[in-house]
Amino acid sequence: MAEIFLGALLDVLFEKLSSGDLWNIACKDPIHTWLTKWRRMLEQVQAVVADAEEKQITDRGVNLWLSDLEDLSYDMDDVLDEFATKALRRKVMEEPRASTSKVRALIPNCCTSFNPSTLVSDFRLRSEMDEITKRLQDLFDRRMGLGLKNIDARGSGKAPQRQPTSSLIIEPCLYGRDKDKKAIIELLMSDQSSSTNKVGVVPIVGMGGVGKTTLAQMVYNDDMVGEHFELKAWVCVSEVFNIVGVTKAILEFVTKTAFEFTALAQLQDELKKALAGKKFLIVLDDVWNKNHTDWSSLKSPFNDGALGSKVIVTTRIRDIASMAGPNKYHFLKELSEDDCWSVFAQHAFEDRRMDANPNLVSIGQKIIKNCKGLPLAARTLGGLLRCKLTEYEWEGVLNSKIWELSEERSHILPALRLSYYHLPSHLKKCFAYCSILPKDYEFEEKELVFLWMAEGLILKKKGQKQMEDLGCEYFQELLSRSFFQPSRSSELFVMHDLINDLAQFLARKTCFRLEDKLKESDGDESINKARHSSYTRGLRDGIKKFEAFHKAKKLRTFLPCGSRNQRDCYLTSDVPLRLLSGLRRLRVLSLQRYRIGELSNSIGNLKHLRYLDLSCALILMLPESIGVLYNLQTLILRDCKNLKMLPENTSDLISLRHLNLTGADSLQEMPQKMGKLTTLQTLSNFIVGNGNGFMITELGNLIQLRGTLSISGLENVADARDARKANLKDKQGLDVLLMEWSNIWDNSRNESVESKVLDMLEPHKKLKELFIKGYGGLTFPNWIENSLFSKMVCLKFQNCEKCTSLPPLRHLPSLKELYIQGMKAVDNVGHKFYGFGCSNPFPVLNILTFEDMPEWKNWTPFRAEEGSQAFCRLSRLSIKKCPKLLHELPKNLPCLIELDIEECPGLVVVWVPSLIDLNKVSNLFYFDSLVSMHLNSVSISDSNCSFEVGDQALLENSRHSLFCSLTSLKVENIMGHTCLPSWFFHGLTELQELSLHGLNELTNVWGNEVRLQHRLPALRSLNIANCPKLFLGKVNCPKLISLFAEGDDLKSLQKLCISRCPCLISFPVLPSNLKELRIDHCDGLVSLPDLTLLNNLEKLFLTYCTSLAYLSAGRGLPPALKELTVIRGEELKSLIAEEGIKINCPSLESIKILSCKRLKTLPDVRQNNGQSYEKLEPLPNHVYNNNNCASLVKVDLRSSSPLATGLLSHILDEGSSSCFTNLTKLSIFDVHIGKLSGLHRLYSLRELSLVKCDWVSFPEDGMLSFPSSLVFLAIRKFPNLKKLSFKDFENLVSLEKLHIRSCPELTSISELGRLPSLLDLVISDCPNLASFPEQGLPPSLLYL
Repeated sequence: MAEIFLGALLDVLFEKLSSGDLWNIACKDPIHTWLTKWRRMLEQVQAVVADAEEKQITDRGVNLWLSDLEDLSYDMDDVLDEFATKALRRKVMEEPRASTSKVRALIPNCCTSFNPSTLVSDFRLRSEMDEITKRLQDLFDRRMGLGLKNIDARGSGKAPQRQPTSSLIIEPCLYGRDKDKKAIIELLMSDQSSSTNKVGVVPIVGMGGVGKTTLAQMVYNDDMVGEHFELKAWVCVSEVFNIVGVTKAILEFVTKTAFEFTALAQLQDELKKALAGKKFLIVLDDVWNKNHTDWSSLKSPFNDGALGSKVIVTTRIRDIASMAGPNKYHFLKELSEDDCWSVFAQHAFEDRRMDANPNLVSIGQKIIKNCKGLPLAARTLGGLLRCKLTEYEWEGVLNSKIWELSEERSHILPALRLSYYHLPSHLKKCFAYCSILPKDYEFEEKELVFLWMAEGLILKKKGQKQMEDLGCEYFQELLSRSFFQPSRSSELFVMHDLINDLAQFLARKTCFRLEDKLKESDGDESINKARHSSYTRGLRDGIKKFEAFHKAKKLRTFLPCGSRNQRDCYLTSDVPLRLLSGLRRLRVLSLQRYRIGELSNSIGNLKHLRYLDLSCALILMLPESIGVLYNLQTLILRDCKNLKMLPENTSDLISLRHLNLTGADSLQEMPQKMGKLTTLQTLSNFIVGNGNGFMITELGNLIQLRGTLSISGLENVADARDARKANLKDKQGLDVLLMEWSNIWDNSRNESVESKVLDMLEPHKKLKELFIKGYGGLTFPNWIENSLFSKMVCLKFQNCEKCTSLPPLRHLPSLKELYIQGMKAVDNVGHKFYGFGCSNPFPVLNILTFEDMPEWKNWTPFRAEEGSQAFCRLSRLSIKKCPKLLHELPKNLPCLIELDIEECPGLVVVWVPSLIDLNKVSNLFYFDSLVSMHLNSVSISDSNCSFEVGDQALLENSRHSLFCSLTSLKVENIMGHTCLPSWFFHGLTELQELSLHGLNELTNVWGNEVRLQHRLPALRSLNIANCPKLFLGKVNCPKLISLFAEGDDLKSLQKLCISRCPCLISFPVLPSNLKELRIDHCDGLVSLPDLTLLNNLEKLFLTYCTSLAYLSAGRGLPPALKELTVIRGEELKSLIAEEGIKINCPSLESIKILSCKRLKTLPDVRQNNGQSYEKLEPLPNHVYNNNNCASLVKVDLRSSSPLATGLLSHILDEGSSSCFTNLTKLSIFDVHIGKLSGLHRLYSLRELSLVKCDWVSFPEDGMLSFPSSLVFLAIRKFPNLKKLSFKDFENLVSLEKLHIRSCPELTSISELGRLPSLLDLVISDCPNLASFPEQGLPPSLLYL
């Protein structure tokens, strides 16, 4: 498939061969002879490419010709790019330079001299041009012998043919689509229509093979649908949209009559008559045409039908769905794995019983994982395997790529290629480039666009949009056509696995993934010609991993990929210091997330480089040679925490468009002459250095800036006129602006100057977000409140400590978020803030936050005419660290959903006023839309704590709840209450989550005045923590029954967590519907009730309950228990009070018991994990049933008890060790080890930890042998160990990590060189170890 990149390359070549800068050089030197010849021959070669593309499938000679042409085009492009680079350098050198000789000395020699004659006299370049000319002549001559002809490219090529569809159902059963079918039928049955059309359109959108047609067939043939519509018609539109043919097909289907005439007007007239006044359903299956005029013309006869008529459109392209109907389309997602299996099994086991072929079922389930939810793939592969009876045949399909399956029998690849075929040529090359992305890799839109730009896949012509804008359009088009899909992560995207396979098929000669290529037999040959590569980034990437790249001399893309959560990855220094300098044709170089400490100065030799990502590097400085990368478009230095300065010659990067310095917090200032970078669009942070305040003027010329700009160090700007020259008003592309002054307040700060500077930094009126931090003026400039900022949605003022008042922001019509933090001089928020004469201030504000305002006392309520309303859409209100705030808060907030008040001790709150003291309450909360409330360190009124009987009854019978929507309530650090007031729980009928933390004087949660079930009927989760006096008293204290009374109180409660309540002694009763019980650090707890009464309890966690003697007062444990954890039960002797009782927990999945030293017996169960119970007796033999052993993945043996020793013996026993087939991690801690000779039989073991052994040497003779699968080995706390040798461990070929800790007598380690894969070596707390092995360390080592 050489044509994918070839067309793009030829376009680039012709553009460069037409460059004025290139011919300016050519005219002064003989190179114009070569260039003229190249252009002439290329024009004739390009003329036959279309014919070659069509013939390559059947003619291998033509295929090789195209492959050679593609390879030559890349080489030619590299040579022309060198000329273009020299032209850029000449442009830089013609400008006045301030570089010192010291800087010039750091620049590679290849970049420090230039004139046309020296250029052409360069032997290497002359040799390359001669060779390219010969190769081009050879291709020119071979085209005639291959019979290639000059044909019109637009008419060439045959689209993959798709079988026409009909309304007949092929699938006997539709799996996993019940909800989709129901949703489509509901849309069909509704009689809704638009104001302009009586006919509703129901688009079904999804990627190829997801089952759109099948779903449409099921809906079309549904009995209820058939009864609802008078007429039905099914037309397969397919790729070639012929309005005459489609109209005629609909007409003939509806009338059941053949028509001879073909005039569109006549056909439409007949169709109008046939549909007039009738309710019809028309299915247009497989629509590709995006032309709005064609669609409008096609549907014009439909409007004569009856109200409620519908048209179903199935398409792969979302834009078609948007064009076809104004309503939202139905997006068809992939099937679940279970449903996909049902489709597969329906075809694969059509005439066979699955239970008779368990091994085939197991292989089939693995095959289904590769289908990734596509029913077409499941159906096709099931059909392929229907007649295959052996495991060998099934495994062959499992291990095959989709393009290796026969196209006659597999419809997967043709179905997917159909989507590719209909892509415009500029999208084909961009999609094929994505083949280097690993499966399931999540990527950002901009990330991919910047890579396309760097590879020259986005060609910008004069007068067109910016490359970035074109690239985003490309991306959105591919997204619309389902080549990309939104990821579960916000703002990220992925490729479906089969779409990824398609990309690999299309570009497999040009792009490769390192891990895949090393598995192929032709790896070396293809790597030599490969241009784009990626690999999966590891935590420790050593030299061996990159050996193949030494052969990839023509590589353009070096791209590590991996999880975005990966941190602290390390890379062998051989890559940045040596390997990369040999890849001189690189255009994309990413070392993102590697903690590299140095970058070679030879990086300046990568003259073609356009994209450089050094995110998370530990480098202090960049090499000065980076300044000669004149083609560099994107430089990403995100989270380079140690970077202190940029090279002085950064301003020479005249092609730079994106400079990301986010998180590079150690940068002190920007280099001089940054204003020369006039193409710069992204500049995340501009730092004004101390004593260089005038440097802010460099921003003046950067008119192209867009997105987010942060200007820091503004305290260093001494002249406001310099701030004006930054010219922020003209930077129309900026959406977000951050302006930051220092957080140090000293005598050097000038309030007047800072006020004038901020006034001069007025941005353009289309700004969306503005952040002002550390500003030292007394007032804000008038422009902040200007109503012309009509798109401003977010404002944040932080640490503006001198400002005494907030600006009036009522005029900002779009403001949705307002954050006010650290305004330490503001004491009142009142009329000025609302704006005088404003009837509805802050009409769309959604989030309002006040924080760290120590002098704020009053929030004056908004008062205006009847019908006026402030904050009418406010949904989130947060007030934190405002200790002097005393008076009332706004009461009428009709849309408030979330309220957070913290560290405001002066605020007194209540939501049910006393019948007597109504006028005394400071804050009567009346928020009937509130869902979540958090109160921390505020005052709660106790005026209602003791009601008279009549008042209590009135309160209980109150019909209106002030908090009727509240579902979550968290209360922390409330002082002065031994019990919460009775009104506290009134009306909380929807409350589901309640947390009470840090109520130091609380002895009872609630009083007994009113039955609790009338208060919290919906409560599902109760969390009580850090209440040191809760339930203070003796065991028989009557107050103990106040948490859970007898009966069905809190019958909805499913989760109860109590932590750090040392006076809690017992629970006489627990809510019967509990599913999870957690009790932590309750030292006084001595007993629990009969847990067998808790029929629904699934999880029981008891940690640091040091006085608890047994878990259950009854005759067993909860019957539904799945997970049991007991840690530090120092007095625990038995799990249940009555010994000898058999515990029946059929659902039990996990038991974890740690540090229960008095525990003598364990229940008769099958999975155990124990530590520090020396008196524990061995487990019964049936526990070691081999079927159980096979499911073990991790075993952690701690203590020298008979239990641990017995299990270890069983694991290492020759007769049973083979049963531990899935055991990957084994830890042996303080166990009487004896001989470990059976370890080598644990073939799946990857991690082994040996802790606390009395060996003197390691290993002792004949006592130890390891499995070759071992990746991690830890040796810790060997108090007598003196010698450690790896002489006899040649089989540890996979060991990557070796950790040796706390061996105080260790004096020698030898033969480490016998560990060929060791990447990570940690040695700590070994004070007598004086030197490393004489034989040296393994060359593979990355981390020491």
